[in-house]
Amino acid sequence: NMDKYSTQNLDTLHIARRVRELLSIHNVGQRLFAKYVLGLSQGTVSELLSKPKPWDKLTEKGRDSYRKMHAWACDDNAVMLLKSLIPKKGVGSGKDSGIPAMFARDTGDMTEERIAHILSEASHLMKTEDSHSNDDSRSPTQPQQCSSPPGRGDNSQNRKLKKYENDDIPQEQVVRIYQEELAKLMGRRFEDSMRGEQTYPGLL
Repeated sequence: NMDKYSTQNLDTLHIARRVRELLSIHNVGQRLFAKYVLGLSQGTVSELLSKPKPWDKLTEKGRDSYRKMHAWACDDNAVMLLKSLIPKKGVGSGKDSGIPAMFARDTGDMTEERIAHILSEASHLMKTEDSHSNDDSRSPTQPQQCSSPPGRGDNSQNRKLKKYENDDIPQEQVVRIYQEELAKLMGRRFEDSMRGEQTYPGLL
């Protein structure tokens, strides 16, 4: 399809905007687009998309890149083919999105049921850690710390998790909320442990 554009002066700003829009709609990363469509590095393609130069100021190589982008953007089959190349599985996807590796599964096709399952696993893991923490506090070598009544924090957390399971909200927001809640919970535990350690030296 590139040949039909070889003699045309193309609007690079419009092409760059259209390509960015398509990549966003189909959740295709610039790295994938750079590799399979243009055969260039991600950094080079990012520059072409974010800071397009006027057509008359481009070298022939630069014009060729925009011809390829324009041909791709105008071909629905080419767009869908690139979308089909998006990796579906792998721990790497967990690193990119910030999801713990133990929960990183098929995040590309994550369903509401999968999200609910992840949140359920997280809740179960938090309860398990709480029980271990309580066992440690009863050890003779460590002073027992004052804590809130057992179960109150878990119930509150479960209510929050249940809310996120039932609400019809995007998966990205669910993941972000899950991360925030987990961070808050871990932060409270750290503060409680530090408070317990600071209390007893003053009593000696």
